Amino acid sequence: MYYLQLTGVVIYHSDPRSELHKYIFHNPHWILSVFGHVFNHNFHDNCTKFDSDNRKAFAGYSNNTRKIWHRYLKENGLMKDELLKCLVYKFNLDESMFEAVMLLLQKFDICYVVLIEKDTFLPAGRYYRFPFLLPKDQLGIVETEWPEKCPRGFKEFQLVQQFVHPMLPCGLFEKISVRINGFLDHRFDWRTGILGFCNNSQGKILITCIKDENDRQLNIKFATRVEEGNQVDARSNLMTLYLCSQECCRHYPGVASWWHHVCAHCLKMSVQNPHTFEIQHIFLSQEPPLTVRCINSIGMLAIEEVAPVRKSDVCSVPNSQIKKNLEARRCDLVKDIDISSGLLNELRSLSVITCYVEEELKAGGASESKQKERLLDRLLKRPLNDMAKFCQALEKTNQMHIVTILESGHQYNEEDEDIGVSPSKRPKMQ
Repeated sequence: MYYLQLTGVVIYHSDPRSELHKYIFHNPHWILSVFGHVFNHNFHDNCTKFDSDNRKAFAGYSNNTRKIWHRYLKENGLMKDELLKCLVYKFNLDESMFEAVMLLLQKFDICYVVLIEKDTFLPAGRYYRFPFLLPKDQLGIVETEWPEKCPRGFKEFQLVQQFVHPMLPCGLFEKISVRINGFLDHRFDWRTGILGFCNNSQGKILITCIKDENDRQLNIKFATRVEEGNQVDARSNLMTLYLCSQECCRHYPGVASWWHHVCAHCLKMSVQNPHTFEIQHIFLSQEPPLTVRCINSIGMLAIEEVAPVRKSDVCSVPNSQIKKNLEARRCDLVKDIDISSGLLNELRSLSVITCYVEEELKAGGASESKQKERLLDRLLKRPLNDMAKFCQALEKTNQMHIVTILESGHQYNEEDEDIGVSPSKRPKMQ
């Protein structure tokens, strides 16, 4: 199967955590034909001008309904699932096959799911947002939620990804837009920007394309605003954005870029040309310098003033190692974790999950084993700081043997039962 996938004969995803794992697409050309009907350059025309094929598909919907769907698409880049089914009507897809096609579109970072509640301005239901089809104009709410000057009591940190080639790679920003969706509770999108509210109230993020005078996209700015003194959430937010962009850039092997950190002190003082630092020397450093020099300040500045770096009291068991052990021992953890001991309640109290996430874990009358699988899959997508909170929740529910597996990567040793796990090795909130 691996060989057939490698040579392009079939499309198959071997990751057992992926919902696509149960599908094998043995005709890639047919899949491309379906994609072509869902997403193409005449997208808006397909929703308003009908030929003999899709005239039958739209027969059950009034002209007013079609106009409303088209308005959602034009203003918000949203497509209701009924509209998508009409566009692929000629392929006679059943419900299961339609779901598989939509999963593939999401896997290829073409769109992401948006679940609309009843209390919003849109009718309730499942929608798919296509970042490529968003309007170009910046939304008015951005000026309200993200004023040009950072509000008092908050601090702004920025990363800028600059590309060697003077143009942003085609489709990169849209790919980042799709990948970052799971990190955000709420978001507002336009063609060249995203304003998002991070999960569990960890501040706000803003991602925008920086353009030149000819309206060419040159680089990407990643920014976050958190309460003053809360470098933990700031670093978590920026690292998530940084890693997401790095992952997306792997799909553009010929594209080179470099990163720099914009001085937070300059941003706070509203300096017109803020100083920048190379990210490799500060942000990613295991032992960052205590002070740095900014050309816009008098004397040296404490490192916390310019970048949300890792604090000096880093735990002996890094959260990154715990996350690796969680992924490597996932099967054992699914068997051994006791989810009925109040673990989900503890995770909610630590803001690792919300009540809505808990409902998703239990959706469809899922068994305890299935709930644990969903929980671990979600934890693997969460920021590194949540690994420490997960260990804390396990400790409170008397599951120290699971903590041992996460910290050491091997099974709990009963000979060490009296000793337990050294508190000095407990992961701290980074």
